[in-house]
Order: sequence, then structure tokens, then C-alpha cells
Amino acid sequence: MDVLVNNAGIGFIGPFEKTIEGIWDEIIDVDSKGPYYFCKLVLPHMIKQKYGKIINIASIGGISAHEANVAHGTAKAGLIGFTKNLAIELGKYNINVNAIAPGSIRSHFPDETYNKFAEKIPLKRVGEPIDVAKAAVFLAFSDSDFITAETLVVDGGHSAIVAFRHNATIFHRGLMLDDEITLASE
Repeated sequence: MDVLVNNAGIGFIGPFEKTIEGIWDEIIDVDSKGPYYFCKLVLPHMIKQKYGKIINIASIGGISAHEANVAHGTAKAGLIGFTKNLAIELGKYNINVNAIAPGSIRSHFPDETYNKFAEKIPLKRVGEPIDVAKAAVFLAFSDSDFITAETLVVDGGHSAIVAFRHNATIFHRGLMLDDEITLASE
């Protein structure tokens, strides 16, 4: 066993107050515990051979907050933390552990849903499953041998726009606060 790709995930779109404990537990079980169990299964072999690649499929929802996505975001953020901590622990065995954080990737939703998402993405399209697969192939091969404890974002630049808007809002609010302080002290 040279490569393990933990690619399982479920989600619940809805407000936190409607997230019942059973849904929460199921999401945590699949998105966080699943990779734990598979890693426990393959690690003895990888440690013995002093080589391995573990790739966890996370989500941009685990990096930045999205409305009505608390359970999924929490599970994927945990998976990213798991990835980083496991990478530090396993580096001495020449085992790389990384994550991929896909953004909007085409799956089973109607095309009009993806068209709305695409408008907000710098590349003006949603990702295809092959985009995530290519990232996984890169992390699985020797070209990535010096990359570990990282999360590769595959979202067409969407998270950069979200971060810019967030920072611009904070900056703008900061200017407003400074202006108010100046006016109050005059």
C-alpha cells in the first residue's frame, strides 16, 4: 500500500438550529472518523516500508465559513487539522500526509445551480471531478515528495475572492472607526 486517498464525505445544508444530533454524528463519522479508521488500517504497512502518501479530501468549507454549513465545515476543518498533525508525526517514516480542499465541484445538482456558483468564481466555471483527481495524482506521485502537512485548494480562485472581500470589509470598517474617533475627539 503506497497511497491512500480518503475520499468520503456527506453534508447537511441548513441552519445549525435544525441540525439534529443524529445528522451531526453521521457527518462527523463519515468525514472525520472514516479517514481515521483507514489510516489506522494502512499505517502499519506504510511505516514498515518507510514510504507512503495519504491524501485526505477536505473542503473549502473546512477553511472558511459558509452559511448553513456548520456540521460539514466543522468535520472538514477537523480533517485538515488531522492531516497537519498526522503529517508531523509520520514524516520520520517518509510518509507524506496532505489534504485537498475542493470548492464547487460538479456532481448531482442541476446545471442552473452550478451556473450561479460559476458567476462568483474567477475562472467562471465550477470544477469538474477530474480537477480534484489531477490534484490527487500530483500529491500521490514523486513530484510532491517534499510537500507534507499542506492543504491544496482546488476552487478556481473562489477562496481568494472571499478572503479579499472579507479583508476589504475589515479595512473599510477600520477606516470608518478611525473617522468616527477623529470626529468624536474634535
